[in-house]
Amino acid sequence: MYLNLSSNGFSGSIPSEVENLHSLVTFDMFTNNLTGSIPASVGNLVNLQSIHLFENQLSGPIPSTIGNLSKLTMLSLSSNKLTGSIPPTIGNLTKAKVICFIGNELSGRIPTELNKLTTLECLQLADNNFVGQLPQNICTGGNMKYFTAGLDFYAYCVPHFTTKCGCFTWPFGAGMVMRVPFGVCSCYGPHKESRI
Repeated sequence: MYLNLSSNGFSGSIPSEVENLHSLVTFDMFTNNLTGSIPASVGNLVNLQSIHLFENQLSGPIPSTIGNLSKLTMLSLSSNKLTGSIPPTIGNLTKAKVICFIGNELSGRIPTELNKLTTLECLQLADNNFVGQLPQNICTGGNMKYFTAGLDFYAYCVPHFTTKCGCFTWPFGAGMVMRVPFGVCSCYGPHKESRI
């Protein structure tokens, strides 16, 4: 079952009754005016392969039950008002290829559980408030092509590990993107003394 209610100007919250759509494979409600939190009951949709809820006004944390969705390959929650940290259960999404959290108000450390996602090709975390060090083995699977860090990260080149990543990108000035090969730098969170 595919549910596509995107770009319709819908408002209000996502009803918790969505959990009754047991055969749902794709859940698309992007580019609306949805508010409130992502219901924990979404974690009961164990057949989901993709979730696209970007460009709404959703708030609150990413529910830890998202880790129940073991078939999920795409998770896009960008351009909302989500807060809190990325739940460690994100490491259960072992089939994920694309995870996009750009443009929220997420904070805390990037969980090391992301190292378990060996099929991940694209991880976008820019424009949030993350701190700390990137997981060193985030590219263990060798499939990662792009990691978008954004201006909320600062870099210190410490060549103490090698990975198979292509590169990570982040905005550098107006309309510019800087690309740095993984394995050259380890990247740390906000640090007032050095910003690139």
